[in-house]
Amino acid sequence: MASAYIYMECPLSSKTVTLGKLTIEKGVGTFVYSPEAISEGFWVPDAVHYPLSGKRIKRNSSWMKSLGGLRS
Repeated sequence: MASAYIYMECPLSSKTVTLGKLTIEKGVGTFVYSPEAISEGFWVPDAVHYPLSGKRIKRNSSWMKSLGGLRS
């Protein structure tokens, strides 16, 4: 299982913050926002596909390909 923490520079405050953690296992990616992001109501880059929430967000590689995010 691969994992990565996602950091960003908030466009509203210019602070570098931990947005969340992405894990990938068997072609399925799971993203979880950091507790700080949820409690402070961080700005998020894609509120439609990745709304700010404490729930895990799962996407498989075919979903990403349909958005043009992955190439075969």
